[in-house]
Parts: sequence; structure tokens; C-alpha cells
Amino acid sequence: MKKIILSILFTFVIASFVSAAPKPWTKDEEKKISLFFSNFAEVFLDDFAENELSDSLMLNFAQGHIYKNRYNKLETSKGEIENFKLIPATMVDEITLKFFGKKVAKHDDKVYAYPDADGEAYTFAHIYGYEYNEKDDTYTVKGYIVTAPSGAVIKDPYGDMSSWKKDGNDDISCFYCFEGKIKTSPLDKKRFILLSFKKHEATEEESAAFTKACEGK
Repeated sequence: MKKIILSILFTFVIASFVSAAPKPWTKDEEKKISLFFSNFAEVFLDDFAENELSDSLMLNFAQGHIYKNRYNKLETSKGEIENFKLIPATMVDEITLKFFGKKVAKHDDKVYAYPDADGEAYTFAHIYGYEYNEKDDTYTVKGYIVTAPSGAVIKDPYGDMSSWKKDGNDDISCFYCFEGKIKTSPLDKKRFILLSFKKHEATEEESAAFTKACEGK
């Protein structure tokens, strides 16, 4: 009888353990993760290890992100210092909370001046693999940092890679790849925050895989 009870308990524990693992991401969820990492790729985020996220890195990221994504909402400097976009510290806090789950410890200014520059190449991320880490309920994600000429029109940057050239984009390239660790945000269960980020020059194997994917092979 004891053996039967132990067997049932063991089966229950194993079943609970298996069911605790999350389901694989759907295609739409993978697209959302690619979009999430594009925010870091487009500003060429500096590498940082887990638990070593600095205020200066968050500040640099937030300013670059805001400039690229909220350009029309920013005021332009006047007077002695012209052609700078003015970024409020409150907006910086909003962005760092959204992507890192924390704020800059102390702001030196209430408003930051960010240089207004001409258009740059279109850069985004496209993930190609991920692994769930049960120990700390996180994901390790790997992907390409993709570059296209400024003004390129890519209908679905986070979908089927073979569609890019079909849209007439022959100059898309991948010089770097990345690995990032993410977890569900404690502030918003529908979002992730970044715990670590590391990029490297694409290896021959990664470049070949990227080219094949773009060619639909």
C-alpha cells in the first residue's frame, strides 16, 4: 500500500514539474520577442552581464530609444545650443522601467540634450533560437542584428526572412549576432525585461545560416 501511495505521489510531482514548464512560443510571440530585442539592436546597446546593469548604460539606451521612437514628441533646443532634442528625465524613467524594470538612481539633469542627426541605416533584431531556464524562470535568446539601408521598406521585419528580398531589399546584411537573457517584468506580466546582453561579430556559420534563411533555403 505504501509503495502504491509513493508511486502516486511521485507521479503527481513529476506531472506538476512537467506542467510548470511554459509552452513553446508561437510565431506571433517570437515576432514580439524580435521586436523587443530590436529596441536594443537599433541603438547598438553596450554589452552587460546579469546584475551589472549600470545607470549610464540605461541612460544612454533610454535617450537613444526615445530619440528614434518618440522624435516628434520632443522639443528642439534654441538659443546658444541649437539642434538638440530635449529629453525629460521622467521620460527616461518610463523607458528604463519598461525595458529593465528599474530607474536610474539619480538624474544629474531634469532634461537631457540629445544631438539631432541625419537618418541612419535601418537596424533591427530577428531571433533564431531560445532556451527556457527553469532554475530562475528566464529565457536565453539568440538572434541576428540585421541592417538595411536607410529608407528601406520591409513589410514584415519579424516574420519570414525570405520575404525581405522578395520585397526588393537586396542589401540586407547581418554583421553581428546577440544573446540576451530576459524574464517576465514584475511590473507588467505581459512584458519582458532585459537581464543581460552580449553581441559578437557573426561567425561564418551564423552568416551562412542568415543568408540561407533570406534565400528561403
